[in-house]
Amino acid sequence: AALDAALPHGVHAVTGPNATFDGLVSLTATIIYFATVEHEITGSGLWDYQLWNDTSPVRVYEDGRRVPLDVYQRMVNANFNLNVRRVMLLDDLSTMALDAAGADAFRRFRSDLLSLQLELNRTPPQPWRMEPKRLKANINA
Repeated sequence: AALDAALPHGVHAVTGPNATFDGLVSLTATIIYFATVEHEITGSGLWDYQLWNDTSPVRVYEDGRRVPLDVYQRMVNANFNLNVRRVMLLDDLSTMALDAAGADAFRRFRSDLLSLQLELNRTPPQPWRMEPKRLKANINA
């Protein structure tokens, strides 16, 4: 009850009305995990990519073995891929198409995005809204 009263929105919505000590320990561990590991991998490749995975591992092996060394090479590769200059999604990408039909598909997609952006420009901005003008073409490592 004290924890429920001390936290914004309480904990009973997650733990139920009959919270137990073990349940709260599990909830606390989950929050710590989400605030560290899940925060680090949100929107990223689902493998260890940070250099401190020995202290905040994304992957924990059941047999207790350490993270393989190739994980660090993958992190370096991803860091390069994720930090190079990106092309904006609203740019004309039709020159990347393999044929005329593909180029037309790119142009139609861009036209749809531009129309959506014009519609969004007529409404007040929202902090939660991802608008086409802010999106960059990206890779999925």
